[in-house]
Amino acid sequence: MRFFLLCLLMLPLGSNGAELLRPYPFHDLLKNGASCQVCPEMVRLPAGDFYMGAFPGDGHSDERGPGGVPFSVTIKRSLAMSVSEVTRREYNAFIAANPDHSSGPRCGGFVAGRFSGDIQQGWRAPGFDQGEEHPVVCIGWQQARAYARWLSEITGRSYRLPTEAEWEYGARAGSITRYWWGNQMVSEHVNCGRPQCDTEFSATAPARALDSNGFGLYHTLGNVWEWVEDCYQADAYTLHFRDYPKAVSGGERCKRVIRGGSWNEGDWSVRASNREGWLPERPLNDIGFRVVRDGGDMPI
Repeated sequence: MRFFLLCLLMLPLGSNGAELLRPYPFHDLLKNGASCQVCPEMVRLPAGDFYMGAFPGDGHSDERGPGGVPFSVTIKRSLAMSVSEVTRREYNAFIAANPDHSSGPRCGGFVAGRFSGDIQQGWRAPGFDQGEEHPVVCIGWQQARAYARWLSEITGRSYRLPTEAEWEYGARAGSITRYWWGNQMVSEHVNCGRPQCDTEFSATAPARALDSNGFGLYHTLGNVWEWVEDCYQADAYTLHFRDYPKAVSGGERCKRVIRGGSWNEGDWSVRASNREGWLPERPLNDIGFRVVRDGGDMPI
């Protein structure tokens, strides 16, 4: 194991197979070829390899692969990922086109320092002030998937939630460190709920308020937790390490993985390898999501 760790630590940033190019954001077009102003801005992630999971002593047991160390995952095809968490403006366009989805499941979360189990207005008023470019919160896992299906319908592309491995690949952006920028907290890079983090925002920050990582992705760490496709299993990495980046499947009511930490969490939660499981039908005001689209090609 010492040799394995030494080899990883000797790798220069970005040498894990990721083709770190200057990111070029784009919007997909509608089916009729018109510009889609309500579609999220996307960026191409290249195919590549990365090490998934935490090093010994730097994470929970559910973050480690066989032997207690990270394991190699190959992203075989390029894909596109939204540069930020889906915003209130973008989600509102979905609701306007699909009013049946306007009332989602009951939302909970911290409001003025106290936990509330019933934020009655849900994503429209999650217990703190938000602008249209803030990430939408109080969205259940099913509602996030419905939004992705709607994008697929209006663009003719294949949108979905990222798998857990795809999410970590994007969040790391070629790094093998605790955070995408290194192993030490840098407050200017992340919005979370402790003094070590950026202190400008009392709750969510606008979706592009802080720095982007090497793939051009904003707030992969901090701001809001993000739903991914996978069912949560504490021993998933040891049981399924050969299957990644495919999503871990399970029953309809399984807990779903959330990644990235949030405005309400400490610096320990915003590590690139940290993973939690949460009830898909029980949204919180610090959980949002981003989407991926199969195929990394960009409209001309």
